[in-house]
Amino acid sequence: MKIIKFFNATIFPILLVNFIGILGYSIVIPILIFIVVDLGGNGFIYGILGAMYPFFQLIGAPVLGKLSDRIGRKKVLMISQAGTFIAWLLFLLAFILPKTTLWSSDADFTGSYIMTLPLILLFVARIFDGFTGGNVSVANAYLSDISTDDDRDKNFGMMGASTSLGFVLGPAVAGILASTFWEKHYRLFWLL
Repeated sequence: MKIIKFFNATIFPILLVNFIGILGYSIVIPILIFIVVDLGGNGFIYGILGAMYPFFQLIGAPVLGKLSDRIGRKKVLMISQAGTFIAWLLFLLAFILPKTTLWSSDADFTGSYIMTLPLILLFVARIFDGFTGGNVSVANAYLSDISTDDDRDKNFGMMGASTSLGFVLGPAVAGILASTFWEKHYRLFWLL
């Protein structure tokens, strides 16, 4: 009976949006360094790329919040989920693009790296996902709108649980990918 109450049809979509947003962020962090190095980058590029998602989420969250006040929270949540989907398609597209060199650098501050077309596409994908990733704040606002005084604590507790689940499962999935497909791919890469 408790499980049925957890999957309340009213708040389950909000919990799912929050979970997907956090999962998408946390799944890429453990394996991103390998992808960046494979595409020509280094630790400096990895740091900048890793900062793109939260930086643009910081910019996108107020924009999406104001938009949700005007056109409705459900519409903005759908728009942001579509944005996340498009960003992941761009992320995956980077793996099939040729590693065309756009420029290279060998400076003391940045280290040695090669900026390739797929690496630029990863930047675009993370920026786009970050900007539309303000859906977590919109989901919280929507949850606040539909919660009553009696169930507010329970609803936000479940929101916290969906966030935690995303942070637990994201790195776990990344670890599975790294120990299967990615490990074979990168072992071959490092031997070359």
